Amino acid sequence: DEILGSEKESYERGFDEFNRISVFRTLSNTFRLYMDGLLEYKFIDKVEKTDVIDESEAFEEAAKFIETKKSLLKGVEIYLSDVVNNGSYYTFSFDYKFEGVPVFFNEYFSSTRDKTTLNHAVVIKANSTRVLECYWILKDFSNGNEKVVLKVNNFAELMEEAVGTYKELSSKGSYVIKDISISYAVVHSDDSQTLKPVWFIETINGKNYVIPMLEKGAN
Repeated sequence: DEILGSEKESYERGFDEFNRISVFRTLSNTFRLYMDGLLEYKFIDKVEKTDVIDESEAFEEAAKFIETKKSLLKGVEIYLSDVVNNGSYYTFSFDYKFEGVPVFFNEYFSSTRDKTTLNHAVVIKANSTRVLECYWILKDFSNGNEKVVLKVNNFAELMEEAVGTYKELSSKGSYVIKDISISYAVVHSDDSQTLKPVWFIETINGKNYVIPMLEKGAN
């Protein structure tokens, strides 16, 4: 009901037992909810194409879509992290923050039919009149009971560890760093997982790298 909102009565409901997917469908819209918490939406009716797409109007459609489902957010804040103009529509990407710390989904494998790999918590394609498609990774976030003291590397130590983990970073000039942040990184799972802070390295070509933060006293 939180997914469908006020239009819940108009949807036909079903369950794919083989793939473990809940399906909600009308003549124009389809929602699929996967066991790992991924929500997939597609507008399946005819889309009228236009040469000019207003970014603010497209963003308003994306924002309204999120607003109607804001109860799905559990323990996190959501923020806009990327915008891409695709010509006939815009792609808006959103990510989470848990108590002010960014939460990233880096190359998150999905079980969708097109095997989409996600790099953001929410990805919405929208034009000036409607949302066309959405992938939304739904997770509950809360504080755990485990406490750890982490070692904060200086830049040289961090890059040495990054090169040791990702061999392609050893080639000079092969990448340009866009940002380095302390974050949480979520991996694909149907089960709950414990998240510890990591170094998250973003490059300008869109490739990201996750470096675990060491606990104090660890080598």
